[in-house]
Amino acid sequence: MTCKDVFFYDKEGNSVTLEEWSDLVENKEYCHIKLDTIGNIIISTIWNGNQQRPFETLICDVRDQVNYSDITRCNTEKEALELHAAKVKMVKFDTFFDKWFTNKKIFLSIAFLSAVNLGLIIFQLYNIFSR
Repeated sequence: MTCKDVFFYDKEGNSVTLEEWSDLVENKEYCHIKLDTIGNIIISTIWNGNQQRPFETLICDVRDQVNYSDITRCNTEKEALELHAAKVKMVKFDTFFDKWFTNKKIFLSIAFLSAVNLGLIIFQLYNIFSR
């Protein structure tokens, strides 16, 4: 595969030369579409222009910088922004659910231990007063 076999696109989907693409890639404001951080999770949407699907949204955990958990590509900036918003909602829901579930587990653990302690207290009181 040669450079002539690779196609580059600008944000509007127009074919550009390698030199034009190189100039666009150096412009970070042009490349960065949207960035959100929710807790340790980063949702990033960029234009890369070097594929037929020149926009990509990725989700990664800052604690695990090597592995991206989700990368999705699309064709237009409008699709990219819609996809980004959907991914933000998904992460917010997952984060809320994880916190809710964790808090419920803690609550249930405390409630269980309290019930066990209350049971032991009642058992001891029963033994004391039943003599």
